[in-house]
Amino acid sequence: MSCPQILRKKIVVKAVLETLSGLHIGGSDVGLKIGGADKVVVKDPGTGRPYIPGSSLKGKIRCLLEKAGYCCPSGGPFQESYHDRGERGKPRWGSCQCGKCLVCQLFGVAAEKAGGELNIRAAGRLIFRDAQLSEKSAKEMENWRYLSAPYVEAKTEVSIDRVTSAANPRNFERVPAGARFELVVVIDIFDGDPEKQYLDLLVKGFKLLENDYLGGQGSRGYGWVRIDEKNIEATAYDTSTMKETKLDLSEILAENKVEASSE
Repeated sequence: MSCPQILRKKIVVKAVLETLSGLHIGGSDVGLKIGGADKVVVKDPGTGRPYIPGSSLKGKIRCLLEKAGYCCPSGGPFQESYHDRGERGKPRWGSCQCGKCLVCQLFGVAAEKAGGELNIRAAGRLIFRDAQLSEKSAKEMENWRYLSAPYVEAKTEVSIDRVTSAANPRNFERVPAGARFELVVVIDIFDGDPEKQYLDLLVKGFKLLENDYLGGQGSRGYGWVRIDEKNIEATAYDTSTMKETKLDLSEILAENKVEASSE
């Protein structure tokens, strides 16, 4: 029996995520007030400030990386093993479960799918913290005049019945454009792990997210975000000595810099 892999290092990646359009990630509607929004955003119950759940960030970035073909090198993102059809015959996505590609190594494979041969390779290496509204941004937003409630705006949308032309209005709470959140991601590094490739893939996920959307109603303008590469920094913690070292991400960021075509 081979010895288990040992956790050698933890890398903490910090960045600033800024909303460029209204962001809606739904919260509980328990205790809604009369006249309030129909769809509220998730908020910290202690401060009332909105935050971005780590589960939303992790799921969205994994989905984008899989769609972009960074998983399953033998089959690509349309591999039949995790692309099937729902009850009405519509294509439906599922997560890659090969347990070998970089996406599976970073994000993990469900326990029931990670058979004995995959072992530690199928264990997720990423921890996405809930992204909290920065103190500076929160203080600024307290002085914004046109918010419907502290830290949020209300947007009314109307759906039209195609037969009767009746209007059905509904109100959405959104985190307004210009809010800044503190993004923290932790990467576990075990024996033999390709550290640089993991960091490179995470940065690619950030870039894909910038050109997609986060949260709900994205096709209608919601959820456009930016992760400022000038504020991305990484620190490595050695698990044996507990010493920390700041990592230089300049090469990885340069390789992933989006440049406009001159054609």
